[in-house]
Amino acid sequence: MENDERVSELRAKLKEAMGQFIGPFEHYGQITGAVKNLEAVFFTLTGLDPFSRPSGYDGESRLDQGVAIAPNFAGMCVRELMRTWHFIKGMYLGIKAAADNFPGQRLHVLYAGCGPFAPLFIPLTACFSPREIGFTLLDIHPQSIECVEKLIAGLGISGYVDDCRVADALRFNPPPGKMYHLAVTETMNQALRKEPQVAITRHLFPFLYSQGIFIPQRVTVSAAVTDYDRQFPERQAAGPEAGDQNPLDKAVHPPRIDLGTIFELIPGQEDYPAATFHIPPLKNKENHLLLLTEITVFDGLVLTEGQCSLTLPYKYGRLHKLPPAERYVARYEVSSLPGIIIAPAQAR
Repeated sequence: MENDERVSELRAKLKEAMGQFIGPFEHYGQITGAVKNLEAVFFTLTGLDPFSRPSGYDGESRLDQGVAIAPNFAGMCVRELMRTWHFIKGMYLGIKAAADNFPGQRLHVLYAGCGPFAPLFIPLTACFSPREIGFTLLDIHPQSIECVEKLIAGLGISGYVDDCRVADALRFNPPPGKMYHLAVTETMNQALRKEPQVAITRHLFPFLYSQGIFIPQRVTVSAAVTDYDRQFPERQAAGPEAGDQNPLDKAVHPPRIDLGTIFELIPGQEDYPAATFHIPPLKNKENHLLLLTEITVFDGLVLTEGQCSLTLPYKYGRLHKLPPAERYVARYEVSSLPGIIIAPAQAR
């Protein structure tokens, strides 16, 4: 009886969290409360607090086409409020849309890189029945799958699970004839560098039905240059006493010049053409070339610059260290250390 009460209490926390995630966003306290409810479930049933750096959970894995972050770091990501809200709400809306595309069918969902808490699966069980959805859960780290299995057993949600296995998503192939209505992977870093989001997206997309949904729907990387040469006459005149909340803001957030989109990851796109762009002449040696990331999770849910670690500006390098050229070309390289490579454009 005591165990039943505990399960009921934990399920209630999931239901409350989902109500906060899928409702209209009102304030950060709303999302903070939802994340705390999730963590209460995750930490209680797995015994894992990723912030304590537990032994055996802090090693990343090197892949042929990127790096899989350590299980404890994957677990920490839940606390990125806007990231968690966007992706969980995006999954909810994506499942609803898939149900419209495939009326009357039980939806098969492929979740690659689920980490130790499978946050894009576990909370969804509070909104859908096992007759409506079934998940295939993949992670390359045995420690992560062990934690996920504890969550499944502790919450009594095995009916939602079609498969849960230790697997490299880049080597995964479904059983013969198996297709998915929705696939999701959140295996990325700033500017799509280091981690294998691009390679995994390309590998998994063919396993979707023709009207299937892939989350995220788009990842856009654009370029910009900081412009320390530009002046701040209004700040110089007023000084920090006149309402300037952060006198270091000039150093932290200098003006910049946007150079446009240089790469987009769109599920199902066969080719990723190189982008050519021009960098205006700037004299200050402290000016940087920046790579900026925007993530369209699903149906207008967009993670914009600075809302989480994935969308923080990435400093590609100081401008004066780039080879001088009239124009530059940016191309995405899928390798053991994937990312965008920028080089002078070849003269024609």
